[in-house]
Amino acid sequence: MTDNTIKNNKKTDTTVDLLKFVFCILIIALHTHAVELLPKSYFAVNVFCRLAVPYFFAASGYYLRKKYINSAKDMYRSVLISYEKRLLYPYLFFLLIALRQHWTTYMLEGDSGELIFKRLIQDAFFYPRGALWFVLALMVAALITYPFMKIKNGVNICLAVGCLLFLFALICNNYYFAVVNTPPAELS
Repeated sequence: MTDNTIKNNKKTDTTVDLLKFVFCILIIALHTHAVELLPKSYFAVNVFCRLAVPYFFAASGYYLRKKYINSAKDMYRSVLISYEKRLLYPYLFFLLIALRQHWTTYMLEGDSGELIFKRLIQDAFFYPRGALWFVLALMVAALITYPFMKIKNGVNICLAVGCLLFLFALICNNYYFAVVNTPPAELS
């Protein structure tokens, strides 16, 4: 090989990439209401299409875990820092744009300065709008799972807890109607 030739040793995960493509289409279909073109099936919309976001979390975790596996245990901290930085920079860039937009909207709605400040803090740290919530959730998940990566069955613990939390969230997302408009329990 000559010096001008670059050898590509990067392996691709074809199945992961194919699923990312399919679930990307499903997310677009959900957000553009094109999913309404599918057969009116509860399963098609609320189960299959709703697997897209958890799949992207799992795929992100899969690639982060691969980085941990390919590193020595004493390098885990630098893997985490690198991952967080890679997500933090675009998060902050788009967050500043979103906060400016939200600030303008709140001003036009006639909110007070104190209320605007509170709402912007909420938008930035607790529930960013648009796709920013996903990036923030990835960063928080990486921080939460980091201590478990160092222990022997840490990945299994994370998977078990993650599955339980996913099932809880799925129930809350799809069965919220069971508690809507119910009066709060009386405190004794």
